[in-house]
Amino acid sequence: MKRAMHTPAVVVTAVAAWMVSAAILSAQTVSASGYTASVPVNVRLTVSGKMRDGQLVGRVDDKVVFTSAKGGQQVRVPVGRIDSAFFDVNPSRAEINDAVTARNWGRAGILMLPVVRSLVPYLDLPQNNGVELVRDAAGHLLKSTGFRLAAETHPALDAPAVQRAKSAFALYRGLGKASWSELALVGEARAAEALLALGKRDMADVLIEKMAEPFPGDAAMGSYWMVRSHMAYADEAFADALDAAARAICFANKDIEIFPDALLMSARCYERLESYYRARDVFYEVGTLFPATAAGRTALVHLRGIRDAGHTSGKEPAPLVNVFFGVQENMNRNVSKLLNKAPPPVTE
Repeated sequence: MKRAMHTPAVVVTAVAAWMVSAAILSAQTVSASGYTASVPVNVRLTVSGKMRDGQLVGRVDDKVVFTSAKGGQQVRVPVGRIDSAFFDVNPSRAEINDAVTARNWGRAGILMLPVVRSLVPYLDLPQNNGVELVRDAAGHLLKSTGFRLAAETHPALDAPAVQRAKSAFALYRGLGKASWSELALVGEARAAEALLALGKRDMADVLIEKMAEPFPGDAAMGSYWMVRSHMAYADEAFADALDAAARAICFANKDIEIFPDALLMSARCYERLESYYRARDVFYEVGTLFPATAAGRTALVHLRGIRDAGHTSGKEPAPLVNVFFGVQENMNRNVSKLLNKAPPPVTE
């Protein structure tokens, strides 16, 4: 698939400045006593096979500054000697679960933010329990903005949504530092997605070009290829966008957050490439399988448009699989049945 064009040096500089400000905002760090201090985090460190309880209070070079719970002795521990880190944090789980159940993503993310923000400076510590919390908080915050990579239009975010997107970006960038975890690439890909939500396409290009392309089976496959598909579609490179969406479909087919939108994106590409019969079939599947989702509702709008424009009214060449198995399905009739029982169309 064709890559985006390299971004000029001035944009790279802007990205660097943006990342510095986001890192400061997320880590809440200050300079103190020859190291960069952070909000203290209660932790159980396993170092060279031995467990120690205490607090992480800052960093210097490739070491963390650790204050022992016994006696308050402060030591600097090389990250390379740490076997694992268990952060003793207590998010408001009942309130968060209630917010998630109510699909109040903004509240869920904001409830988690004070807890997970203090973990960002330490996500590179191996085998820590913070990466999933940071991923979930960032995901809630970004989802609350209403931005979707497969959406037709992307209205400008209001001020609160901008702040939530910026917080999501900072958290995802921190997650990208956890090179020991498969979630690191997820963090990098979704940091680019957060930049797209903020309308910073050039910066998103820089991030996505710098990150390593995930391998099949990696947790980042769906997010990475959906970002790629969105970018290619915006550039009107519809064949490239289709290729990227197909990869997301193949490798994220068990991810309900990605799979319906990946199918929708592929159908939109078929439509823009004037492959109307194929577009019709995929829109029909999305509308049938995911009727309660934004992807399903959008699919019905496109399906109605294709039918009403007469793009699929002619005789369709029989697919080879239908010839082989002796199957002939009247898709236009199926589409009409689906649209007749569907609620009135709602555009994005």
